[in-house]
Amino acid sequence: MTLPSNADRAIRDKLATYTDPYLGQTLGEAKAVESVTVQNGTVHIALQFGFPVGGYVDELSLALRLHLAEVLDGAPLQLAFGALEIVAGYLLTAFAVTLGAPFWFDLLQNIMHLRDAGPPPKRSDALAE
Repeated sequence: MTLPSNADRAIRDKLATYTDPYLGQTLGEAKAVESVTVQNGTVHIALQFGFPVGGYVDELSLALRLHLAEVLDGAPLQLAFGALEIVAGYLLTAFAVTLGAPFWFDLLQNIMHLRDAGPPPKRSDALAE
């Protein structure tokens, strides 16, 4: 499968119109498309998001393949995300896990106690009876 030389421009234009359901805006509005390249018949799309998650990446890949079907015309599609965000996401997750269950249990318990802080809400006359 060989794509025309202007395929990367057509793909970039088509990507700009894809509305991401999680972002609530198009990829063009979000300025999420870093680069589009076509090498050896494979389309490489680099996207810039905040911490992409595995299930979301798979869902986005399928959605973009369907959205770009007529432009791709059967060519393989590879998505790439900013490596810094992915590494930062894994480090943040690893740090949170190392804190352990007792830490998270105590934190949630303290948050729940904050709800109980302060004077009790005033009751209306109808409820007092």
